[in-house]
Amino acid sequence: MDTQPKAKLRSARINDYTSFRAGQSSNGGCYGFWTDYTYIGNGYEVTHGTTADFEYCQYCGSFGSCNCDEPSIVDEKEVWKEIEAAQKDSSPKIYAEYGLFENHKEIKCIQNQ
Repeated sequence: MDTQPKAKLRSARINDYTSFRAGQSSNGGCYGFWTDYTYIGNGYEVTHGTTADFEYCQYCGSFGSCNCDEPSIVDEKEVWKEIEAAQKDSSPKIYAEYGLFENHKEIKCIQNQ
């Protein structure tokens, strides 16, 4: 039985380090952010992260407390749209990392770095 998902994209991370500054990236206001897309069989789970040391919701990507209790799910087309937007950005501090399924092996690609 073939266990490989129908989707070609295994996972993706869109990184945004346009405001990041070493020494100020934890509590100094100059943070890095990322959004992860992870294949879960019926789509891609969306979670968020930051370099900040403050309360940050991994589900909606905002600071402070919120009522989010689960990540959103998007389709592969939406993930590719976000990857393409990162690739088109001229800043080297915004880039996409993604893994593809190919013969059950993951291929990692990094763009705009």
